[in-house]
Amino acid sequence: MNFLDDLPQIKKLDPSRAYDSIAAFPQQLADAWEQVIKSPSTNHFSSCRGIFLAGMGGSALGGRVIQSLFENELTIPFQVVTEYQLPAAVDHNSLVIIASYSGNTQETLSCLADAAKRRAQIFAITTGGQVGEKINNGLPGVIFQPLYNYLGYPKTAIGYAVGSLLGFLNQIGVVKIDFAAALGELKAVQKKFLVETPTEKNPAKQLAELLQNKIVVWVASEHLRGAAYTARNQINEIAHHFSLFFDLPEMDHHLVEAFGQPEAAKSDLAYIFINSHRYHPRVQSRYPITQKIIQEHQTKVISYPPQTTSQLAQAWEIIQLGGFTSAYLSFLNHQDPGPEPWILKLKEALTAHEPK
Repeated sequence: MNFLDDLPQIKKLDPSRAYDSIAAFPQQLADAWEQVIKSPSTNHFSSCRGIFLAGMGGSALGGRVIQSLFENELTIPFQVVTEYQLPAAVDHNSLVIIASYSGNTQETLSCLADAAKRRAQIFAITTGGQVGEKINNGLPGVIFQPLYNYLGYPKTAIGYAVGSLLGFLNQIGVVKIDFAAALGELKAVQKKFLVETPTEKNPAKQLAELLQNKIVVWVASEHLRGAAYTARNQINEIAHHFSLFFDLPEMDHHLVEAFGQPEAAKSDLAYIFINSHRYHPRVQSRYPITQKIIQEHQTKVISYPPQTTSQLAQAWEIIQLGGFTSAYLSFLNHQDPGPEPWILKLKEALTAHEPK
């Protein structure tokens, strides 16, 4: 039996239920969407001239997904902020979305204070913490209950990050989507990724086996840039495995000259090209050409064309591909995908250096 098809062994490696949280992505999306659209706090927003989402790590991924999905539809700027302060452009005509899963993220709390000083419109999304306290004291926002994130870390709550943001932007009229149709497409394709589906029919298990002992490089374009960025983060944080992301056509203007050196990179790297039929025709034509150049350097290239049709469903599909592949890669390396020892060590070191 293939190791990834041995369900009892897989369960032993995942006591914190990271896999179950990844598999609950569709439920997370629907749950977050419902919690936000039912919230009365979404009814108090006037028009704005720019939207800024302040968040870090998994809490910022919803913004990155939305930014690339709707950049050709949004009539106002949308920017993701992963800093301690907001850009100079933020003022009373701006909408600042505060996204913090824990509600205690240092950088995001700093941006919240900055937004208040500039008298920007503010909407917060969190599970509690200091941001939750401010919502309870009148700050517009939603404190959501992450019922389907069994692990409890932001890295397996991406459905909440994406679904809550989509719900809010839909409610205030910034985007309009067919949520139910996209969710139906996602649920259909997700079956191929589940642990019950044997390796010979499971793209995520096959991908994990191909990526073992490789530095993983995701390549995507246009509406799938945010989803591929998310997949990169999932490989890093869930599989505890080094991964990168590049976008086409940008990478063709510099990275193609870097394939030759160092020599070890030729065998150590593995590229995953996400080529959608929805890309601009000229962008689609670059995929096989760029892949061939990489293959000429004897480097592994994997192509994955999304199986879903709508842009939204394709983004969710790639997020799920990344999530399941990350879990399976962790299992192949006989690791528990749940713990985050180095992030915790970093936070402890930062706390020790805070002013008393």
